[in-house]
Amino acid sequence: MLALSNFTVNSGATTLNLDGNWTLDGEHSETQLAFDIEGKNSSDIMGRFGISGGIQGASFSTYASIQWQGAPWSMHRETLTGEVKSETGQA
Repeated sequence: MLALSNFTVNSGATTLNLDGNWTLDGEHSETQLAFDIEGKNSSDIMGRFGISGGIQGASFSTYASIQWQGAPWSMHRETLTGEVKSETGQA
């Protein structure tokens, strides 16, 4: 098992905290990620992913706990499970 614990990235007004595991057991491979991301301006983070429109200038907080079969770099949507929670503030 490969584990990543307490990984944090701060970029301006946005913070990402991440924990993850990649288990490889013979031919079975599974990835598990838990992360939260918080920021003061939703427009900044959306722009980094090429998304425009939507809620502009609002604070945000998102938490996810997800897992899928396969390696971290090859997410299989068919096996993706978990939960995502998100909140936005006033724009």
